[in-house]
Amino acid sequence: MIHSIPFPQINDTVRRALALTAIALLAFLSLSAQEPGVARSLAVARAIRVSNITYQLNFRIPDNLAQPVTGRLRLSFHLTNTKTDLPLDFAGKDVQHLGHINGKSFKAEWQSEHILLPHQALRRGLNVVDLVFTAADKSLNRHADYLYSLFVPANARTVFPCFDQPDLKALFKCTLQAPDGWVSRCSDSTHVLPTYLFSFVAGKFQTKTVVRDGRHMTALYRETDPAKVAQLDKCFDEAALALRWLERYTARSCPFSDYGFVVLPGYQFGGMEHPGAIQFTDREIFLGPQPTPDEEMTRLQLIAHETAHLWFGDMVTMRWFDDVWTKEVFANFMASKIAREQFPLINHDLNFLKSYYPRAMSTDRTLGTHSIQQPLDNLNRAGLLYGNIIYEKAPIMMDKLEQQMGPDAFREGLRRYLKTFAYANATWNDLVAIFDSVAPQAHVRQFSDVWVREKGVPVISYRLRGDTLTVRQSDPFHRSLFWPQRATYGLLCGDSLIPVTVDFHHSEVHVKVPCHPETIIPNINGQGYGRFIINDSDRQGCAAWMTRHIHDDNTAAYSVLLTLYENYLLYTERQGVSDASTAALFQLLCNSLTQCQGQQTASTLCRNLASLLHLTTDKQQRDSMESRLFALSASHPLKAVRQQLTRSLANVATSKVVTGSLYRKWLCHDDTLLNERDYTRLAYHLALILPDSCLHILATQHQRLKTTDEQREFDFIARACTSDTAAQHRLFLSLIPKSGRLVEPWAESALSLLCDPTRETQANNYLKPGLDAIVDIQQTSDIFFPGYWLSALMDDHHSAEARQTVNSWIADHERQKAWQQGLRAALMNKIKENAYWMLLRPAKK
Repeated sequence: MIHSIPFPQINDTVRRALALTAIALLAFLSLSAQEPGVARSLAVARAIRVSNITYQLNFRIPDNLAQPVTGRLRLSFHLTNTKTDLPLDFAGKDVQHLGHINGKSFKAEWQSEHILLPHQALRRGLNVVDLVFTAADKSLNRHADYLYSLFVPANARTVFPCFDQPDLKALFKCTLQAPDGWVSRCSDSTHVLPTYLFSFVAGKFQTKTVVRDGRHMTALYRETDPAKVAQLDKCFDEAALALRWLERYTARSCPFSDYGFVVLPGYQFGGMEHPGAIQFTDREIFLGPQPTPDEEMTRLQLIAHETAHLWFGDMVTMRWFDDVWTKEVFANFMASKIAREQFPLINHDLNFLKSYYPRAMSTDRTLGTHSIQQPLDNLNRAGLLYGNIIYEKAPIMMDKLEQQMGPDAFREGLRRYLKTFAYANATWNDLVAIFDSVAPQAHVRQFSDVWVREKGVPVISYRLRGDTLTVRQSDPFHRSLFWPQRATYGLLCGDSLIPVTVDFHHSEVHVKVPCHPETIIPNINGQGYGRFIINDSDRQGCAAWMTRHIHDDNTAAYSVLLTLYENYLLYTERQGVSDASTAALFQLLCNSLTQCQGQQTASTLCRNLASLLHLTTDKQQRDSMESRLFALSASHPLKAVRQQLTRSLANVATSKVVTGSLYRKWLCHDDTLLNERDYTRLAYHLALILPDSCLHILATQHQRLKTTDEQREFDFIARACTSDTAAQHRLFLSLIPKSGRLVEPWAESALSLLCDPTRETQANNYLKPGLDAIVDIQQTSDIFFPGYWLSALMDDHHSAEARQTVNSWIADHERQKAWQQGLRAALMNKIKENAYWMLLRPAKK
């Protein structure tokens, strides 16, 4: 029997009770007592009362950034109850004091991010509200010659008054008054959407329209390089492929008739799924002249991910953001399936393993891990739900659930789900109920209780006595949990590799084996998820087997690679970093990379080798490791390996020999494997390592950049390269307020340079104020930036002083009651997750 503590759910009975309670409370509360943000109690109460919503919006966009964006709103909706006032969410700059409800004027009382619609002016049935407002810039992403709105998770209220919750879907009719010469695009206006999916973009963009499979597709973009612009045809093809595949799989036509996207420079996400106006980052759409297979696969999966959202998230939307992961898991899960059709020659079992397992484990192994489904009491904290657990671990869970149900039953369950909740809202429990009805033998609800509602990853050990292999899961958080799944152990008996399947119906499983093996290889096919321990007696045999079989993209060899690397980290967590064990693993991975001809496996070897540089305490040993990688970057037969190793060294190399060679490479500017973005990153790093040449390097690289967008980004980030410590400190302080990080990827890059390991002493001074600012940063940034900030702030520290500062900060704040609850508890998880590498490393010698 699975022992678990289910995550508390709100069923319909409880929801109605909450709604009645909330309505009763609202009758007695003044506007000043309203909680900022969108509280769950408020959302539940409104969802009972409000329906049939339409927003008619008109925005005036001035050509001067100093002037605000203003707008007019006509909001119509049906109301079932007029006994209490009705709050509208608004956190913009201003709202005109006089508004109108049903043609009659009313005083727009605005406090605590809400406008209260007086119940005396409302009526049962149709209501029409007219308001004039001034938007805040927070979610408008304004630049001199373009802007784009980005409202996820609940930021529409910063731009216009609305019911900013996902289960009050509405029709959006939007007109934009933009400067002359600007083009614009808005999200779909023919189907209901939640407020977080409404979007508009306006500015100096180029436009390209094509027809694929009889469907018109439109792209807006700012890129001027003809070779990059030509890549749009491939993007349209990949979008059309994704649409065809999804229509076949779901047995439903595309839920939205208009397919359009916008490619944005400096975009803070990979993409965002606004139907009719999908947003993409230019970094992953416009690739360099020699893209790696990983980059091409990433672009396809990004396009497929956002396209899958048209069904999962856009058409069927979660009821509350505690289920935001449900839209993300299906977007990633479907993208992986779509990639199988676009890249038929790739080992897709290995690609799934590579895409999700390392990233999921990078969070799950830390003390900052959390469950896939997380509690949420207010949407102003929803951004903290995002991360590797919902994007990477959730697809692993879903893959195991599909195996448990069978692919046909799984697909049938999804088709029923999409049909039942089309253009409406649903919860994970709704889908579980459908899955249970389709495949009762799969015990989906019990499976979900552990995989979805509990945090952590099992540590899985084994022992062999006689002819019995005993495999045991242990719960790192001591809750006596086990994770239902299958894993395969490989028994090396002479020249034979005999697979033995372990089916975890209990925490400890006993399996009879047909031979007494020389070596036991845990999780040989990569299907198990956990920290699979390799016994000391088997470690050398596992390494030797991997080296013999890693010449191509072999799933088994790749799985052993992941297991060996995870065992190294487990040993390091328990025993501390050992230069000897680091050197031994580095040698093993280098030898494996020398033999490897598989693109997918080689890229992971490159990434793991680069990570070991950060875990080396001896300067002479690190210099030797860098030289070995640089030699491989010049000699390896795979172009992608040469490219990836060069890019890694361009960010981290410190030895005189390697940095001198990289400087000459940058100066010549003729390596066709590197694109201009690579040369720019290299210029930043060289400016730090070679301070006497800093001004020359930066000036030269600035002249190489061809577009105004590239130069703006460079000028912002390059300030962090100065050797003037006072200027560095001023720049750091300027990044803390929202005004200093309006383009968040630029701010992240600047902070990373300020906290470069070559500046450890100075960067230690940033740790405490950087952590102190995290609450405000979370409240004023987009969803991923708090994690990016923490990563840039802490990733490259090695000193005992840095560890002491962070440990003390965590201990001090965990004693505070406020940091044990809600927002701050989720932030603490983010801090612990991103502190993992710092706390793992010892002080450098």
